Amino acid sequence: MAANLQGAGHPKIKEIITSLDDDKIDMLAATSVLQQTATDIRNRKVNWQPYLQSQMISQEDFNFIVAFDVPDAAQRENLIQSNRLQCAQTFLNLLGHVSKDTTLQYVLVLIDDMLQEDRTRVEIFHEYANKKGESVWGPFLNLLNRQDGFITNMASRIIAKIACWSQAPMERSDLHFYLTWLKDQLRMQENKYKMACTASPTITPKKEKRSCFEILRGANSILFGMSLEDAARVAQEV
Repeated sequence: MAANLQGAGHPKIKEIITSLDDDKIDMLAATSVLQQTATDIRNRKVNWQPYLQSQMISQEDFNFIVAFDVPDAAQRENLIQSNRLQCAQTFLNLLGHVSKDTTLQYVLVLIDDMLQEDRTRVEIFHEYANKKGESVWGPFLNLLNRQDGFITNMASRIIAKIACWSQAPMERSDLHFYLTWLKDQLRMQENKYKMACTASPTITPKKEKRSCFEILRGANSILFGMSLEDAARVAQEV
């Protein structure tokens, strides 16, 4: 025990421990920034009527989002249970048809809150995508190209949750794209959400979901200089 305590005082070990502590502090700070921004956005209610009047959203999407966007969790749960596919359709339509940053931010917060309330709800998006023959990842991956930092990092957070909590693996090409984006974000000094974008995949214990660690393993690989092709291959292996 004495030897261990003595070793812990070695300058190099102290440097490593300090570095690890700094990383934790950075991650907590970045996540806190993201969560605080989400709280502010959550308090800015969106008036959906103009979107209906301008035909940016359909009547059925309008009906669903108005019924869903309420503080009563039980009401939202009942609505989701009776309209699972409509739930996914409405949210994906909003992400695809609305261009205003503040509204997109609000929609992403609603989706993130919905998944946080019940992890099994990630399957709603898979069910809808399978029925339509579409990729569940596409709408969220597209948002990673936006200029708004909150939108991109919240989209990344949702992608990570779907990957972690779903039974379906992430397609190779989509994983490749996501890992590339993560790599770029980690290299950006000015990204105030930098640590938050990699914090979300760690929210599930290792034994629960292999896909979480496929993402992290691949991300670590490309950060240490592997080619994207090798990283994608390694990320799919155990």
